[in-house]
Amino acid sequence: MNGKIIKVFKILGITLITIIVFVLILRGVFNSKVTKKVDSKIEKLKEERPFEIEDFEIKCRLEENGAVSWKKIEKKFSVNDEEKEFIKTAFNKVLDGKPLDTKEKSEIQRIIISNEESFRFFQEVINKPCFKYADNWDDLALKLKIPKITTMLVFMRLYGLNAFLMAEEGNLEDAIEQCCSGLTFTLNLLNEPFLINYLIASAIYRDYIELLNRIVSSEEIDNENLSRILRKLDSNIWREKFILSLKAERAFYLDTWSELLKGNKEVIEELDMPPKIFLWLLEPLFKYDMLYAMKFYSQYIEMCKLPYFKISKDLKYWEKKLENIPFYYILSRFLIPNFDTAYIREEITKAVILTAKAGIACKIYYNNYGRFPERLSELVPEILSEVPEDPFTGEPLIYRKTLAGFIVYSVGVNQKDDGGKETRELIRIMLEKDDDWSWYEGRITQ
Repeated sequence: MNGKIIKVFKILGITLITIIVFVLILRGVFNSKVTKKVDSKIEKLKEERPFEIEDFEIKCRLEENGAVSWKKIEKKFSVNDEEKEFIKTAFNKVLDGKPLDTKEKSEIQRIIISNEESFRFFQEVINKPCFKYADNWDDLALKLKIPKITTMLVFMRLYGLNAFLMAEEGNLEDAIEQCCSGLTFTLNLLNEPFLINYLIASAIYRDYIELLNRIVSSEEIDNENLSRILRKLDSNIWREKFILSLKAERAFYLDTWSELLKGNKEVIEELDMPPKIFLWLLEPLFKYDMLYAMKFYSQYIEMCKLPYFKISKDLKYWEKKLENIPFYYILSRFLIPNFDTAYIREEITKAVILTAKAGIACKIYYNNYGRFPERLSELVPEILSEVPEDPFTGEPLIYRKTLAGFIVYSVGVNQKDDGGKETRELIRIMLEKDDDWSWYEGRITQ
């Protein structure tokens, strides 16, 4: 009996050893094959600088870094949960074109006064030429520091409400200056090309353009101040920075992938990966994962260089592709973000900027000729270099004169003319509704 048991164990042992040897040989063959492809891919990517995460670190001397003062705001700015909700509600109310009552204005002033020191720090922020928040670029990509999102959104809403109250009191020039400072800040925030930075900056930038519309609509503004706003409205930089943020996400993936293959304990724990021995066995699979991700990034980056109306149908394909990443490509499923949403945010930002440029140009035209133009082409070349095109259709923005002024708008993601109707969502970063994006002039009579 014992002999039979020993024989069985011998057979099982030999079988197990055979399986292990087979697995190791199989791993070696696949690893050798895929390593050549990976090395070749990395060499090609190195030619497309920026490539490594360190390549995205901006040069910014300490005394010129606005992030130093911004970190002071993060420590000093103090609002409770009830005040945060009030600020968000009041800010959205302003952007919806609804008046604030006396009680609301008093509450805003109270919160501003209690945070005067933060406002002074913000003046330091906007007076600095660069913004570099992360100070640990020699650390893992997973650990690079970014601004506190909630603090930034709440503070910028309060800063915008302060500008609106200035305008209500008749200090239009100061209100415009403060809004332009907000636009400058968001552009500086793009210095560090993280996708989350881009989304925050674009959301704030769009809000401040809408705020400017509420402030200057129906008001007599001289050409100097209108031109100051116009100079802040650059739609091209947003496409450039979006592409750069995609490349930064690719570098983030590569850094994490590389550290994982090295067996970095922090990365393994952060991603909740299996022990090192299993990672070693699965190394060929992770390398195929990397090749899949790099192909995904390269194709998507090229596609995103085109306007929405040229690729709108392709976005549905990419959305499905993102949802259907093979289950065994663990890193790709974990690290590749929803780029479709980010791309749409970029195109919305461009649409909002172009409608604002057209709207401001129409006010300059009014100052020059005592009437609004009959069509946008009348703004060219005296005020604008070209007629703004809707990124969602490739056609000129829709422009109509009204009894009280005019409206100019983009048809938005749904590519349908909703008459300039604009539905705003309370969550501004990722969930804005497909709708028209407009600039209107309300109460100036002709």
